Amino acid sequence: MSALVVAVVVTPFLWRRIMQSRDARRWRDRRILGLPLIGKIANDIQVIQFCNVTGMLLRAGAPLHEALIFSADSAESEVARDALLSAAADVRSGRALSDGLAATGFLPPIAQSMIRAGEASGALDDLLDAIASLHEQTVEDRMARLLALVEPGMMMLVGVILGAVIITDYLPIFGISGVVQ
Repeated sequence: MSALVVAVVVTPFLWRRIMQSRDARRWRDRRILGLPLIGKIANDIQVIQFCNVTGMLLRAGAPLHEALIFSADSAESEVARDALLSAAADVRSGRALSDGLAATGFLPPIAQSMIRAGEASGALDDLLDAIASLHEQTVEDRMARLLALVEPGMMMLVGVILGAVIITDYLPIFGISGVVQ
């Protein structure tokens, strides 16, 4: 019993200590992105964050490679951070943003096409906003689907907990009634 208590108390501290390493966070982020529905939601959220931050910085007049570095610094995922830093290095060396991001696989093909069109037209910041809006709607749809999948399981869990509470309340009463007879 005391080993269980020690494990419950120590595990969060060990997990936090382990997650301070970039390699451990990168491993965790890859595992999350590999999950069927949750991974797609997490990737879309990263794309939204990248588009919003980069678009805002470009509208403010920041050079593209610096905007990408700031976006990488604000990324919550190590996988996204690596992809954005790689794209920033490619942009700094003279490659197009769409080519740099395509090499990383960070963005879905439709977003890559939109970025390519934004670079050609000179309206990259506007198209980044459009990509963010598109992905926000996708995240809302996927979250609704995820909640529809989780809701029956939650109802079953509540039913099991409620049943266990009722049984534990009535077992002593049944025991007493057996003794009385």
